[in-house]
Amino acid sequence: MRIQGRDESKFVLLHGHYDSWDVGVGDTPTGDACMMEVARMLWANRDRLERSVRICWWPGHSTGRFAGSTWYADTYRARPSRKTVSPT
Repeated sequence: MRIQGRDESKFVLLHGHYDSWDVGVGDTPTGDACMMEVARMLWANRDRLERSVRICWWPGHSTGRFAGSTWYADTYRARPSRKTVSPT
């Protein structure tokens, strides 16, 4: 999910993973629910955001050897290091 802010030169990347081996979510449901609520709140206030936000849920964390986040890193290799806001 992308939420456009006023400044696209850098963005905040909020991410987590989900795992499910049977029915429902087997791993990190609380974190995923929290990310959904953050996404809802940011979307509702998107006109006031200085930076853009990208929210990603990675599939295949345990069962696919980090398949989702690996794909993202491979596909957008140059962007995160130059455009992602660092917490430091």
